[in-house]
Amino acid sequence: MRIHGRDNNEKRRGAFVLLTVLVVVAFLALAAYRYNDLMTAEYLATAGSHRAAQARVLAESGIYVAMRNLSAGEAIPDGPREVSLDPQSGALTGSYEIVMFDEESSRWSLNGLMDQDSKGDALRKVLEKAQSYVPELNTTVISAIIDWLDEDDELSEEGAENTFYMALETPYRCKNGPIDSLDELLMVRGVTREMLDGSGTATGLRALFTANGRQVNFDPVDTEIIHLNSLDLATLETKLDSAFNNKLLTQFILAFRLYGGSSSSSSRGGSGGGAAPNMAALAGALDPSSIDKVQEQIAKDKQPNFFRRLKRVNSIFDLAGSGVTVSYQDGRNRKSVTVPSPLSDPSVANDLLPQLFALLSTAPDPESSEQIEQPARLNVNTAPAAVLALIPDLEEADIQQILGNQPAGDDVSGASPAWLFTKAQIAPSKLAKVEKYLTTHPTAVRVQVAARVKGAKSAALMEGTIDLGGPRPRLTSLRDLSDQASTLLPQAP
Repeated sequence: MRIHGRDNNEKRRGAFVLLTVLVVVAFLALAAYRYNDLMTAEYLATAGSHRAAQARVLAESGIYVAMRNLSAGEAIPDGPREVSLDPQSGALTGSYEIVMFDEESSRWSLNGLMDQDSKGDALRKVLEKAQSYVPELNTTVISAIIDWLDEDDELSEEGAENTFYMALETPYRCKNGPIDSLDELLMVRGVTREMLDGSGTATGLRALFTANGRQVNFDPVDTEIIHLNSLDLATLETKLDSAFNNKLLTQFILAFRLYGGSSSSSSRGGSGGGAAPNMAALAGALDPSSIDKVQEQIAKDKQPNFFRRLKRVNSIFDLAGSGVTVSYQDGRNRKSVTVPSPLSDPSVANDLLPQLFALLSTAPDPESSEQIEQPARLNVNTAPAAVLALIPDLEEADIQQILGNQPAGDDVSGASPAWLFTKAQIAPSKLAKVEKYLTTHPTAVRVQVAARVKGAKSAALMEGTIDLGGPRPRLTSLRDLSDQASTLLPQAP
């Protein structure tokens, strides 16, 4: 009986061990299945992440393609473009498409306007004109925007500085410097989302302004820029004679530097062609002896003189809108003669003025990095009507003249602001005041590129801001907007 009992106990222990083994095996099998599922999910996630990274890089490459085309003056690629991501096998392919191209320089740069005038007067003029498009933009908000951008902590009338922002429930400091994006304006006292983006049919600040853009003072390759405000008149004369082979023009510019401009000699531009008239024709009633005396006086006064203070040419349009009064001694009498500008003849202006803009500069010859960077300007060739209407010191009739004569993309007359005088026929006295705000070349563009790797479920969207204001384009910002990409490209099959 005891032997039988011991056998039963051994059988029970054996059954228990077998059951335990079966349970352990079952748990191990479930764990293995679970591990397999986790590893499969991990593999799929890794593969998806890898494809997403490839798509982002592909989208980023599309931005560089756009930058290359803009640098070469070529058209931006239109429509999707297939790309092989594995050139050796050709099995892995993807596509990218430029889904948005926006010229930032066709809007006013808030930072550029502050660079033009650190007190904010230029920006205030433009913002006050913008009130007709953005009704909520009252004087309090305008002052607050200027206080946010200026470098000091001095409170302007109705504005806001650190004393206001630091007293908020969630305090922060006033920027007192250039903004990085227009969204930063939402931190400014009184600026709302509706004021920034617009609502319904109302225009927002985003449609009129930008934070991007710059202008660079540099000499294009193989082009020697003549700096009009050079203190060395002898070298300036030599360079002008070499560049234009027009003695009349050279003498007029030297006279302008010596004596300054007088009253406007022409209020409108014109078109036409023909050779430059001679001194007698331009001087009108001047007799030959007076012309000789004027030339003798210029030759005498242009000699080096330590105590002489030369006049500055602030705008090339000054040369088209002003005569020069030259005083000389005629026996015992002192006489004055006003010599009109060679550009007062419309046919001459039509031929010469574009050359002046191409070869002359009123900016100083850059001697340091501080003199290279210039305030951002507005591209008058592409700016829409609402943006052009904000140009200071121009009237509605002038804006309509600009809109009616804006050159097409392939119109060579649009290479310089000369067309504002020769085609739009704006008074040079007005253009001389606003030329510092204007350019005829894109200086900043913003592109969005969507991309997808073949077989991937999601797309990537990258946004880049390209600076074209210098000798070579550069990428100034890059943002990953991939969470928005699904709405811009069709879903993968």
